Amino acid sequence: MTQPQALLLDEPFSALDHDLRQHLRQELEAVLDKTGIPLLLISHDPQDVAMFGQQVARMVDGRIVGD
Repeated sequence: MTQPQALLLDEPFSALDHDLRQHLRQELEAVLDKTGIPLLLISHDPQDVAMFGQQVARMVDGRIVGD
């Protein structure tokens, strides 16, 4: 299997219970730290944005309104 050039994750934690969500966040953080793969994360959850966001853009009605 080849390494992807980037990861695009759209609401990856939204349907998970608290414990699984925390575990998956930690696993994803470890993979990103180990591989250096860039991540484009789409989320409504401020915790996800705070944990993974190095550069953040805010979108309203399909338009980027701030970063």
